[in-house]
Amino acid sequence: AHRSSDNVWTQAVKDLQDGIRFVFVKQRLLFLLMIVASIFTLGSTAFVYLLPVIGDRLLHVGSVALGWLWSSLSLGILATTVWLIWKPQQRVCMRIWMIAIAAAIAAVAVPGLLMSDSMLWAAGLIMAIGATSGLITPLVSASLQERTPKELMARVFGLFNTGTMVFSMIGMTLFGWVADRFGPGVSLTAIGVVNGATALVSMGLLPWCYRLVKETSSRPEQSLRRAS
Repeated sequence: AHRSSDNVWTQAVKDLQDGIRFVFVKQRLLFLLMIVASIFTLGSTAFVYLLPVIGDRLLHVGSVALGWLWSSLSLGILATTVWLIWKPQQRVCMRIWMIAIAAAIAAVAVPGLLMSDSMLWAAGLIMAIGATSGLITPLVSASLQERTPKELMARVFGLFNTGTMVFSMIGMTLFGWVADRFGPGVSLTAIGVVNGATALVSMGLLPWCYRLVKETSSRPEQSLRRAS
C-alpha cells in the first residue's frame, strides 16, 4: 500500500512537470495567452465583485435598479455567448485581435461609468463590460484546446484554471481595498488601466503569432521537398 501511494504521488508530480514543460517551453504562445486571460480576470472579477459598491456610492441606485444593472451585465455575457456559437471558428491570431479589441472596449467602458449621468447609460456600459467578459475566456480556452494534445489537456487546463483563480482572488482583494481606501472611482480607473494593459499585451502577441503560423505552415512544404 505504501509503494502504491508513492507511485501515485510520483506519477502526479510527473504529470505536473509534463504540463508545465509543455506550456512554458514547448508552447510559449499558450503561456502568453494564459497571462492575457489572467490579467483580464484580475480586473473583470473585481468589477463584478464591486458592482454593488459602484451602484451604491457612484450611481446612487436602489436595490431594484441594482438588479437591472446585474441583468445588464448578464445580458452582455449572454449576447457574446450566442454570437460565439453562431460565428465560424477563427484562427488563433484573429482570436488575439478579438481579445485586444474586447479588452480595449472594457478599458474605456469601466472608467466611463464615472461620467454616467443616467441609469440607461450606465446599463449600456455595463452590458458592454459583460460582453467583453464573456468573450475573452472562451477565446483563450478554445485556443488552448486546439493546440494541446489530448493526453495533456487536463494538465494544461488545470494550470490555466489555477492561474485565473489566483488572479481572481488577487483582483477582488486588491481592488476592494482600493475602493475602501481611496474610493470606488479610483478602483474603476485602476480596473480600466488593467484592461488597457490586457489590450496592449494582446497586441504585442500578434507579431509572434503571425510568425508562428508562418513557420508552422512552411514545415509541411519543407517535409515534402525532403521526401522528393
